[in-house]
Amino acid sequence: MSDNKLIMDPSRLKQARPDLWSEFLQILLDDEPKFHEMIITNPTVNYLLEKLDGKLMINVGDLPRRAQNLIYKATEEAQQRAKQNV
Repeated sequence: MSDNKLIMDPSRLKQARPDLWSEFLQILLDDEPKFHEMIITNPTVNYLLEKLDGKLMINVGDLPRRAQNLIYKATEEAQQRAKQNV
């Protein structure tokens, strides 16, 4: 499942799949530290998200390949679970 237009909210991954969250953050730290900083430690981003009650949305196609694969895997698993629960 490779869709360059897939957009995600990183906090959704944290909530839905906490088992993958630390792996996701480590990939970003290793492969793309700017994304890691934006999600974890950037005070401006954190302030705006809190004040505006907003969400940080990221184009999955902009993430490092390993992070993309992790997101696609989690998405595919969620879709399979949804199909089984219908």
